[in-house]
Amino acid sequence: IRDRLLLTKELLSDEGSVFVQINDNNLHLIKAVMDEVFGYDNCVNIIPFKKRASFLSRFGKGLFELFDYIIWYAKDIDKVQVNTLYVEANKTEVLRGEFRYYDDENGIRNITEEDINNPKLDLSKVFRTHSASKKSKNPKYTDPIKINGNLLIPPSGHEWKTDPKGLERLKQLNRLVGNSPTRPYKIYYTDFPYQILNNLWDDTLAEQHPIYAVQTDELPIQRCLLFTTMPGDLVLDITCGSGTTAYVAEQWGRRWITCDTSRVSITLAKQRLMTANFDYYELAYPNEGVGSGFKYKSAKRLKLEILANNLEPEE
Repeated sequence: IRDRLLLTKELLSDEGSVFVQINDNNLHLIKAVMDEVFGYDNCVNIIPFKKRASFLSRFGKGLFELFDYIIWYAKDIDKVQVNTLYVEANKTEVLRGEFRYYDDENGIRNITEEDINNPKLDLSKVFRTHSASKKSKNPKYTDPIKINGNLLIPPSGHEWKTDPKGLERLKQLNRLVGNSPTRPYKIYYTDFPYQILNNLWDDTLAEQHPIYAVQTDELPIQRCLLFTTMPGDLVLDITCGSGTTAYVAEQWGRRWITCDTSRVSITLAKQRLMTANFDYYELAYPNEGVGSGFKYKSAKRLKLEILANNLEPEE
């Protein structure tokens, strides 16, 4: 693996990344080798991801193992390309987390277990609180504002995130609560029902009908590819297997090279790629080619500054 990683580093662009999948028996060993080859500071993340079946450790004792790991290194941490990925917010997790309040004609109350299990719950009335002030060396907007009989003043060394006119607009929009000077702003679930993808992937599964002992499902590879490349970029897989990386790269408009020491693997991958059907995506700018990106799905996001200044939502 060390020789392969040395070659990988030589072939990578300065903005490039390398991903290695490994189980927990060898995680520490591979991490040490990658520290040696790429440098300790170039480790971006270690990503646990859920696999198909759980089994006991190799000694037959201990806890069931549910996760494999993806080790992510950059060639240069200061230059690495990383795209932010979003996933739909998990309603149950959200309602058991920060979004713990419900606001209707009867006033504000706490979310209940009955609410969490109610498929017809109006999510546009579910909210969490957030700060409406920011640190400032020379605070300017510090005038108190009265909400529901409570007088709110920014903490020392802070100012409101908007001017008095903006605060009044937030008040008229019922976006402020008076019980907390530090977190008076109401963020509703429907303002942006998505969250940034973190490094614990418990929604993935291993390949359901594997040809090899270690064979990765498409979703983890798709995420690694979308995190670090754009349409038209080149992806290299030096352990071809059944060709899943090449398949996902082709699916998402990336160029690819794949190789293996086994002619069986190459034959299987070739057959898979030649007989696969791929979705058609419209280009964002057809005259510029695939490198310009696709036409993507979009979602609007409401923020305090947008509402206070009566602006169009972010997209």
